[in-house]
Amino acid sequence: MNIFSQQKWLIRLVIVLITLNIGAMCFILWQHKNNKPTPASQVPIVQKQEEKDNRPPKKSVEELSQILKQELDLTPEQEKKFKAIRQDFFDKEQQVRKKLNAGRDSLNEEMFSNSIDTNLAKQIARGIAENEYQIELYRLAQAQQLAKICTPQQLNKFQDLVKEMRDYFRPIKKKQ
Repeated sequence: MNIFSQQKWLIRLVIVLITLNIGAMCFILWQHKNNKPTPASQVPIVQKQEEKDNRPPKKSVEELSQILKQELDLTPEQEKKFKAIRQDFFDKEQQVRKKLNAGRDSLNEEMFSNSIDTNLAKQIARGIAENEYQIELYRLAQAQQLAKICTPQQLNKFQDLVKEMRDYFRPIKKKQ
């Protein structure tokens, strides 16, 4: 083979490799552009309550009750009172959370409508804030009721446990 035919062969090989690379990059970009998130209208409406409200799964709540019982060394009477107070809080919170989610849905509809009524959107946002405020008031009342049941030593331990649980059950932020 002479030098000119070797160069022709290398030039053809380089052109084929460049073409393959460009084709691969175009394919990757095409896939990336066409890989759009699923529209909200196609997401199943029925979701687990835990996912919808960012609540821990029921199993975790039951485990949490066991942890409180063990760590605080609750008496059977204290345990019964704890469960009643927590169930009352949960029931009240669920009622308010339903209103909260409905308000958020209404606000989203208003925000993305063709003609936005700013005053209505502000009223809905105020209602959402009021519902969140109501949940925090319920949490405060629950904490006060639980504190009355605890001995001073249990109360100190309970405060530490609440901080740990808050961090444990905090929803993990998804990286995008």
